[in-house]
This record gives sequence, C-alpha cells and structure tokens, in this order.
Amino acid sequence: MATLMEFMADRHVAAECPQCGQDNWARAPMTPETKSIDNAVGVGLPMIDDRSVLSVHSYIPMLALLCLNCGYLRQFAWGVVEDWKKERAQNDQ
Repeated sequence: MATLMEFMADRHVAAECPQCGQDNWARAPMTPETKSIDNAVGVGLPMIDDRSVLSVHSYIPMLALLCLNCGYLRQFAWGVVEDWKKERAQNDQ
C-alpha cells in the first residue's frame, strides 16, 4: 500500500518541514502507536457556511502530519491522495 510519503515524492512535494527544514514527520494526532506516517490518520477541516457560521456537518477530510522537531502541522486533502492511490493501483496492474 502506498504511503503518504510516497504520494509526496511522486507529486514532488518537499519532504522537509517548511518551518525548520527537518524531515521528521509523524501522523497527527500523535500517540505512541501513530509515530509512523505509513497509515496517516484522517482529520476533518471544518467549513464555514454561506452565513459565516461554522458548520459541524460540513468538513474537508484531511490527512495530517506533525513535524516532530518544531510541531508544524501539515495537511493534505484526503480525496486527492485517495485518487492518486487508485490511479497508482491501476497503473501497477
């Protein structure tokens, strides 16, 4: 199974943290069990509706990474990564 780091490399996304320059990521939220980015956990980015009200029912599914050096939080749209994984799986057949 493709990892988030493979997605980043394939899409030419810099692996280094834009804040501190380190390449030391863990999936967020971080627990002792998630100190690996092979299976990044999803988070929901809340949306604001047309009345500028935060909606608990609308969100963008995201994959989040946490820089273990400085704490910078990096997010990727889940759907884009999933589309890439499907495309890659088809090309591997």
